[in-house]
Amino acid sequence: MPSYAKMTVLGHLGRGQETKLLEDGTGITSFSIAVSDGYYDKSGEWVSRPTTWVECSAFKLHEKIRDKLTKGVLVEVEGKVETQEWDDKKTGEKRTKQKLKVSSVIVFKKENANEQDLVGKEDFPAREQKVEKDDDLPF
Repeated sequence: MPSYAKMTVLGHLGRGQETKLLEDGTGITSFSIAVSDGYYDKSGEWVSRPTTWVECSAFKLHEKIRDKLTKGVLVEVEGKVETQEWDDKKTGEKRTKQKLKVSSVIVFKKENANEQDLVGKEDFPAREQKVEKDDDLPF
């Protein structure tokens, strides 16, 4: 059975989106999400962890949603994790990076992000998957 890595990310856009058009007119929208995390130590002080940046790309993202993807806005995205490989032109070393191929986007209002008031949501059509029933499973 095929497998894949799926991830949900909640964070703020580090820059506005960039959309490039392919020859067939399909738009590919790229953006980066900053995810900040931390914890309270024993004395009750907040300790911040380094920010994690998640590179995202979405195909055929609707204009209404795409136009809301501005720097600093809170978003939740879901998608498939993909690994890209290339050879560094300067050093010749193999390089890799993970990128999120977005399947769902929720954009929250920038001024009231804690209230979770939606500006827009877009789900992309999922591919139909055939799942065979396995009667040998113990649950």
